[in-house]
Amino acid sequence: METKPITAVIVGAGHRSLIYGDVSLSHPDILKIVGVVDIDPEKASYAAARYGIDPSRVYHSVDELVKEGKIADAIINGTIDSEHVPTAVPLLNLGYDMLLEKPFATNASELAELYVAARENNSRIFICHVLRYSAFYLGIRRVLQEGKLGKIVSINMAEDVSLHHMVISYVRGQWNNEITGTPLLLAKSCHDIDLMVWMMAGDNPTTVYSVGSDYRFSPDKAPENAGTRCLLDCPNVDTCPYSAARHYLPDNIGHGYYIWGHRTPTLEEKTEILKHQSSYGRCVFKCGHEGVDHQVVTVTFESGAVGIFTLTGGAPRDERRIQIVGTKGSLIGTFEENSYTLRLTSPDGSSTEEIFEGYTSADKLHGGGDEALVLDFCSYLKTGKPSLSYSELSDSLSSHLVIFAAEKSRKSGEAIRFDM
Repeated sequence: METKPITAVIVGAGHRSLIYGDVSLSHPDILKIVGVVDIDPEKASYAAARYGIDPSRVYHSVDELVKEGKIADAIINGTIDSEHVPTAVPLLNLGYDMLLEKPFATNASELAELYVAARENNSRIFICHVLRYSAFYLGIRRVLQEGKLGKIVSINMAEDVSLHHMVISYVRGQWNNEITGTPLLLAKSCHDIDLMVWMMAGDNPTTVYSVGSDYRFSPDKAPENAGTRCLLDCPNVDTCPYSAARHYLPDNIGHGYYIWGHRTPTLEEKTEILKHQSSYGRCVFKCGHEGVDHQVVTVTFESGAVGIFTLTGGAPRDERRIQIVGTKGSLIGTFEENSYTLRLTSPDGSSTEEIFEGYTSADKLHGGGDEALVLDFCSYLKTGKPSLSYSELSDSLSSHLVIFAAEKSRKSGEAIRFDM
């Protein structure tokens, strides 16, 4: 018997939304995009052409969409962080289910508002914690579910953000706190804190302590002769490791969609834009960066287990590492290397070691987790059956609350008692 695909409207036609929307192109029997909302006409038109959306279903505000009533099964909400809750609530009030990009709220009051709206409207909200769906982390979660490590004693996780990624997204870019008000830990590493809490399922956080600062990018670190814009007035444009010319003029730069969007400007056009217009042309020390570039979070759990997460921005490459020690053994792995090692302790004091490889796909963002998340979302809307990676709102609250507590601790210098 043929089943109809889940129909969805994209709200915020940015990079992440299009990745999720593209599942409709590879799996048209499962997902169909029937509308788009974006304040930028160029982005809205691009999405409409990409998915064959009827011109009458192209909107430039959520208010326009709300006036139409409920025209689809679900919303794919990929707006900027500060707009997640303001755009989500009116649509939840119409009865939409929603795939909502992380972080789903920027503070505790927004979190509560979203939770109440979902509950009152009986709406299902899936949070885009895509790493839960990568085969690497899902494989580790199954090891824990099977009890191979026994009871967890400690879990140590680390995320290194490459210099290029850190500068383009979190120093010069829209997540430098200037626009979104989203701290680095929430904007970049809510994936990792979510993974920690997910791995510790059933063992609730009790206290959170955190330290961190801006070590590399604060204004006092600027060279004495530094200009305000790299290509306009800085004598260090050819030698500075953060030079906009070196990072953004080449054609093959990573994360280039943040700067150029769907355009393909010439070298001359890029130069002029970076000289006079784009925020990405600013000196990294003089661009209003307000957040940290490194942070450590310590979480204690009800059982007495401890979780430690270390975030470092400006590393040689993007990398995530994990080490879990339990009463029966340990596990250590690196996401980008596609493998983890499982060591089990025998009663006689000896140990065994197994290496598991091939748990991610190098040619898929987030280890294939993006597509797997969307397919699971569609399946859940049809069947109501949660998977192990299930990331519905109520299952994702505690990780965001841990982050809010960590920021409070970092600013106050005190450990924060964690209360759900």
